[in-house]
Amino acid sequence: MSIGTNGIARAAAHRRVGASTVALDTASRRHVRSTAYLVDGDAVTYGELFAVVRRRAAAVRRRHGAHPAAPLALIADSSVDAVADLLAVLSAGHVALVLDARWPPAAREAVSTAHGAVALGQTAAPDEDVDGSVVWWDEALWHGDDESAGAPTALDWWRTAVVVGGAGHGAIHTHEEVHVAACDLARRAGLGPGTVFDLPASVATLTGLVALLAGLTAGATVVGHPDPR
Repeated sequence: MSIGTNGIARAAAHRRVGASTVALDTASRRHVRSTAYLVDGDAVTYGELFAVVRRRAAAVRRRHGAHPAAPLALIADSSVDAVADLLAVLSAGHVALVLDARWPPAAREAVSTAHGAVALGQTAAPDEDVDGSVVWWDEALWHGDDESAGAPTALDWWRTAVVVGGAGHGAIHTHEEVHVAACDLARRAGLGPGTVFDLPASVATLTGLVALLAGLTAGATVVGHPDPR
């Protein structure tokens, strides 16, 4: 279905935009070569991280569609790979059901079932290797169908972004809620380019997720919360 505007056919259906991640794209443009995330000696720049996030977000849309039918369950830990998956799901406009890697497999399965979630699945290409000197809008490998859906609408801001917590009492948060909380934390903590910010909790928790978005939105270097050994 399409509508005509001044004789030009335009798509009537709006593909969802991960509104809470728009500020992260802006930060990645400004701080391409700055370290975005560091954990256990594994560091990634803003250019590297968001090239991966953008590529994986396109993979999420291709596999699960542009309009989410169910939350996407993903296992969250402190690794760069897990952080990239989480940001990719949010960027794609899908709902992330965040499962703590510390939970037993049976518990994660029970929570997924309770929320009617489907598994995220593989997002990384086997030979995924990103040139840190470029970011997604410079990459020749991306095609037209990988382009973003444009600026977020008011409805995009009000859509559910993440579900965190156990079965039956998982907390649901919109893109607006997590974005406002992240911006408020960044302001109160004085985060900015050159700041090193230690995550106070795992990204599998709301506290850790908001802190991650706060640090990345501000252009800081975020240090991952250590996983228990």
